[in-house]
Amino acid sequence: MLKAVETLLARAQEAGAVRRDIAVPELNALLIGAACARHDIRHVRSMTERTGSPVRHP
Repeated sequence: MLKAVETLLARAQEAGAVRRDIAVPELNALLIGAACARHDIRHVRSMTERTGSPVRHP
């Protein structure tokens, strides 16, 4: 699984969607932080509506 994440990260970096100085440990921390933040506020509907999804869709 780690190899798959490394491959996806490299592709995203080549496409310019992710900074080159981000590695798997930083990506993991960002994903965990986003998931925890979303989990903490999911019970507050108004805040969830204001913050929306942590992932931007094109």
